[in-house]
Amino acid sequence: MKTLFLNRWFQVFLLAILIVIFWYPICSNEFFYDDWTFINKVQSGNFSFGSLFFATNGHFAPIFTGLFFVMLKLFGLNIVPYMCFSIFMQILTCSLLFYLLTLIFPQNKYLPFLLALYFSLNTVYFEILHWFSGLGQSFSFLPLLLTLIFLHRGVLESNKKFLAISVITSFFIPMHYSMGFTGIGFIFLYYLFVLNKYKEIGGFKRGIIFFLPYVFAWLLFFVVYLIFALPVLLNQPDTAPSLTFNVNSVLAYTLLGFTGLLVKNLGYSILVFPYTTGLAVLLTFFFIVFFMMMLLYFFLTPQKNRIALFFNRNLAIFSFITMFFCYSLLAFARASLGVEAFLSWGRYHYFPMFSFTILLGAVIPQVINIFSKLFDRRRFKIFLVVIFILFLMTHFILIRQKSESPIRTEGALPAAYLVS
Repeated sequence: MKTLFLNRWFQVFLLAILIVIFWYPICSNEFFYDDWTFINKVQSGNFSFGSLFFATNGHFAPIFTGLFFVMLKLFGLNIVPYMCFSIFMQILTCSLLFYLLTLIFPQNKYLPFLLALYFSLNTVYFEILHWFSGLGQSFSFLPLLLTLIFLHRGVLESNKKFLAISVITSFFIPMHYSMGFTGIGFIFLYYLFVLNKYKEIGGFKRGIIFFLPYVFAWLLFFVVYLIFALPVLLNQPDTAPSLTFNVNSVLAYTLLGFTGLLVKNLGYSILVFPYTTGLAVLLTFFFIVFFMMMLLYFFLTPQKNRIALFFNRNLAIFSFITMFFCYSLLAFARASLGVEAFLSWGRYHYFPMFSFTILLGAVIPQVINIFSKLFDRRRFKIFLVVIFILFLMTHFILIRQKSESPIRTEGALPAAYLVS
């Protein structure tokens, strides 16, 4: 049985089954907000081939727009096929994430699967699945994962074909959602910090030279983007990003992004759900206890006797910088959306969740080693499994409660709902 569970294909199969079990309630969803902007355009007869290259709300997404059009012609306004496709995309992206994690953590048999579970069954980015227009971020995340996978294998195996594929797939990262523009930072930092652990790359200067093909691919995309998106932004300035040059404001909203990521992970939401509030408070209690004990450990233990917090410091650096990069860039471009967007809107936490998942992978083995000095190692692992089950139970319930909520997205609460 243990041999079967350690089989990577079985783990992918189990991951897919759990994703379906957790996320199928979104099939009772409905179209809302940006969905209707596109649907009304098609139904009014104003959609043409040129519309594929028309930037909507500043997002240049010809592939996703074409997919939406085809599905609308095939299934009309029946929401079920759209949500089934969202679940399929979740299975596909999370399977690729699992594979990437096996490359990053090759010596750990269980950690990649547990991290993939943590990411795939999480409601932090709930909007990505249950809001069909929000699925565009998955179409950016997919080529990012492919780019990093082929980059990782290309560098480790000195395979030029894999490196070429990595450059090609990187072209499509920003072609679906504006957050995809952060992908260029992910690629460079992954090469510089993550891959530096496995193979000497010759330092920062060598990294810059190696990175030039990616820069060329992105410059090519940027030209295409300016040709099709810039005229729309100039004609519809209300859809363009409202840039903020106030450093204090950018830093404040960046901090709010980190806060929102933590709060949503613990199970808190814009709506107070009685069934999950208790679980969220319990998870918060465990988090505070762990945090305080870790502080005491590092404060009271002599430096020469301490166990490092990260088993791989480069992974931690990559994770922190990419999360900061995402939230600060978002704060620079979208601070006008206000506090709620950074705390609650799941679509803005999607890419940072990827970084946070890798960060957990760098921390958890060390936490086990540290607490094994205080407690029985086997019992402590069982205790962590119990906490993880409570975490999954919280998000299992949240998916169902959010799917049944009259609030269609994690934005502002409608006044009518508050009155009722």
